[in-house]
Amino acid sequence: MKIVRKRLIVSVSIIIALVLTGWLVLGTRQAQRSKLAVTFSHFETHHDVEYAVIKVTNVSARSASCYGYGWELPFYYVVSVSGTNWSWDYSPGFEWDKARPVKLQPGASMAVRTDVPIPEKWVVGIPYSDATTDETLPRRVWLLFQRFNPVKKRESIAWSETLTRRTKPTNIVPPLAAPTPTTAQRPTPTTTPIR
Repeated sequence: MKIVRKRLIVSVSIIIALVLTGWLVLGTRQAQRSKLAVTFSHFETHHDVEYAVIKVTNVSARSASCYGYGWELPFYYVVSVSGTNWSWDYSPGFEWDKARPVKLQPGASMAVRTDVPIPEKWVVGIPYSDATTDETLPRRVWLLFQRFNPVKKRESIAWSETLTRRTKPTNIVPPLAAPTPTTAQRPTPTTTPIR
């Protein structure tokens, strides 16, 4: 009887130790999530189209992934105030078939050219998540994995401060080269506001 009790106590102690270790590891992992900061730099005009240039910086100790068409071309949202609600009408459309992960190492930053909407005030958001090993797969395999993966990654959005056309430029990034038709991320016709 004493042997059974000792084995039971040892088994319960081992289970408690494993549960506590797992809880501590998961708790630390969640505390070390990646974090991006979005800062306004300046306005640019190319081919009679006005752009707001922002700087996206990884301010955490963990790598982050944005998704988009390549470096300095991540997907982004342009959101403006519409009465008591937020309007997403000026956010460009995304072509997921052409997407790929854009990895930002800790401390790294990139300049991003975003559209300037019609409303006077707006914010820009960059969706991102923690970088994972599945992003090293070839693009087509990664896209399939994204579509059919039952376990979705937790995604966050880094928001800028409220921007207006009178926002004072900080010029923290140099002027960018003029966009070409293949690099310009323009709103799709479905994103224009309905009047």
